[in-house]
Amino acid sequence: MTQPSSVALASEPPAAGLWASVAEGIYWAQIPLPFRLNQVNVWLIDDEDGWALVDCGIDSPDVRAIWETLLANLPDGRPISRIIATHGHTDHVGCAGYLTDKLKVPFEATLVEWLKARIRYADAAQEQSSEEDRFLTMHGCEPAVTAQMREEFKSIGQYLWPMPGRLRALRSGEKLRIGNRSFEVLVHGGHADSHASFYCADDRILVAGDQVLPRISPVIAVFEDLPEADPLGDYLASLRDLTELPENALVLPGHGVPFTELGSRLTALKRHHEERLAALEAMIELPITAFAAAERLFERSFQSGHRRFALGETLAHLHRLERDNRAMRHTSDGGTVRWGKC
Repeated sequence: MTQPSSVALASEPPAAGLWASVAEGIYWAQIPLPFRLNQVNVWLIDDEDGWALVDCGIDSPDVRAIWETLLANLPDGRPISRIIATHGHTDHVGCAGYLTDKLKVPFEATLVEWLKARIRYADAAQEQSSEEDRFLTMHGCEPAVTAQMREEFKSIGQYLWPMPGRLRALRSGEKLRIGNRSFEVLVHGGHADSHASFYCADDRILVAGDQVLPRISPVIAVFEDLPEADPLGDYLASLRDLTELPENALVLPGHGVPFTELGSRLTALKRHHEERLAALEAMIELPITAFAAAERLFERSFQSGHRRFALGETLAHLHRLERDNRAMRHTSDGGTVRWGKC
């Protein structure tokens, strides 16, 4: 097997507004985020007469100014030829509509993620959602907390520009040709409903998006639109699938720095969620609401204003425990759900 082409792993991210080479024909830049996770990676891949851009960050005046600098500094002076999204979360596609319109280039993503981003944009404009209120209330949130969580969600919506109106839909297993490289499209659930990663077998390079991150687990959460989903089951299945790739593949993640040793990272992510499942199982010895469990399991997230995500992650783990016959739900006459051991 060959080694990844001309790998130049960096322990530090590229300087603001500049591109750094990480492999032959692949460049890296970072877009700042106004969240606790304060940056997102974007990638340029040699596309013969131009560059394919993977992901693009949020939309804001500051980010548009950063893009003006990045576009002025494109390697070899070649233009961006297309924009490809790993998934439809705001930190990855917030600026996609603006950039595709500005550059007059096509947009590629899985159909589900394109649609989910369009729905997310429409939802952000609503004053309130009765379905969201009902969901939060049944899992133990008081009215004041429900209102605060709604504002947390709306604050993220301001960074999403309307999505591109046209799409080339990516499908799982298809061969995506980018320049002289062939990437297999790997579509998995868990963090997003139809997250696409891209694997080049010839160079053993995985453009991983958020499916595999170097230092943290991506958010695996249940929200009101799919209240009975099992995203953790989907995510653990994706980790098993990815173990089929070479252990020392070069991973280009959605956040953090590029890394090798994919195999050990997949093992660590699986262990992390197993430990969290065990901690939550011990916590529900006496039945409690998901909100009460989240407050204990994600104390730091509660303190930093990320309660909605903490609740969603707790529910994802509770749903997995329930499917494994390690937890069961009890619903009161008033509709409040509490979770306890089987």
